[in-house]
Amino acid sequence: MPDPNILLIEDEDDWTNKIKGDLIAGLSNEIPNIRNSITISKTYRESNAYLENPKWNLVIVDIYLLNDRDKSGLPLIRTAVSKKFPVIVISNHIGNDEWEALRDGSRTKGCLEKFSKDEYNVKIRDIIEVAKEILCNNHQPSICNYELKDDDIRNISVNLARIALNSNGNNYFYNLVEQLELPEESKELLSEKWIDNLELNIIQLIISIQDIDTSHSNTSRQAGTTFLGNLIEIMLSKSKDKKLLSIIKEHNLITDKETLSELEKKCNLNIFEYDVFICHSSQDKRFIKENILPDLQLEGITYWFDDDQISWGGNIPIKVQDGLRKSRYIMPCLSVNFSSSHWANNEYSAFFMNMLNGTSEEERIKPLKIDKCDDNDIPYFLNCRKWADYCEQEEFVQRLRSLKSSLG
Repeated sequence: MPDPNILLIEDEDDWTNKIKGDLIAGLSNEIPNIRNSITISKTYRESNAYLENPKWNLVIVDIYLLNDRDKSGLPLIRTAVSKKFPVIVISNHIGNDEWEALRDGSRTKGCLEKFSKDEYNVKIRDIIEVAKEILCNNHQPSICNYELKDDDIRNISVNLARIALNSNGNNYFYNLVEQLELPEESKELLSEKWIDNLELNIIQLIISIQDIDTSHSNTSRQAGTTFLGNLIEIMLSKSKDKKLLSIIKEHNLITDKETLSELEKKCNLNIFEYDVFICHSSQDKRFIKENILPDLQLEGITYWFDDDQISWGGNIPIKVQDGLRKSRYIMPCLSVNFSSSHWANNEYSAFFMNMLNGTSEEERIKPLKIDKCDDNDIPYFLNCRKWADYCEQEEFVQRLRSLKSSLG
């Protein structure tokens, strides 16, 4: 079995040494490297920080930490339980009512055990047997304690919609569920839910996958992967959207290093982080956010947009240069406001200077006309180029799809 990760939360040196020594003596046959598998934590704050890591196969905790008299170990146990870590409590400082409340609130039935320090010497064999059962059953640490943001759900939904539309629409969901590493009963329940409505099917799928992640133990899936991580992994075979990979990493949806490395290789086939850089006048910002960006999302085209990328206090020139460098194309949004915009002119001028210096930037400029501006409103450098016209919706959509196809 792979080396486990054990967190021992105990602030008294005598007890720390005793418990660690007994674990090493009792488990060394099954886990030869057990000595290096135990991490010691002696304070509430340190322990709380350790519990943010999803790697723990077993947490052993004293209910009362002398170094933090204003904090008991109870919140630490609740945190460990909420993350589905198996927990063994070794302490005299917990009443029956408190213990029952912990047991009732536990989502890890069978993985929360308590032993009194007064009976430790008598119960040490039982403690070792419980630890052995947990560790030798190869309990994988839970990585299901995630909470998606609205933008995360939007990105997953947009990618799912695009993939489904290119893969026989609603029939795509039947095939997708068969590819997922779900419990059979979950697959059967999901297969009964699809209706002739793409948007509702997407919402249903995302909600259901999160529910399954919460309600099933990790033994029901590949180690180091949530069911949602499994879903996004499959989506990345059709879409190279790096935002999907960012969601996986941010929420620890996949922690298996080999799997992550393969996904990164797939996404890095495109050396650019963004498909287009949105160059625009600030006076057109609201129109672009409400009209242009949703269309780009629907077609699976990633973009750099200043409101999303420059935070309060950010260095605007540096951020803009970084965005230009990381974007495959620049999309000047031509309008009556564009030529008078200082920042918009600077942004496309950076591309123009590169052309004069002999670099191949010309084909990276994709002008988009967003209102009824005339030639006098468009800088000469852009006026001599063929643009797409947002006002001609059919042509605009075709241009976007052609752009997406060029991205590979």
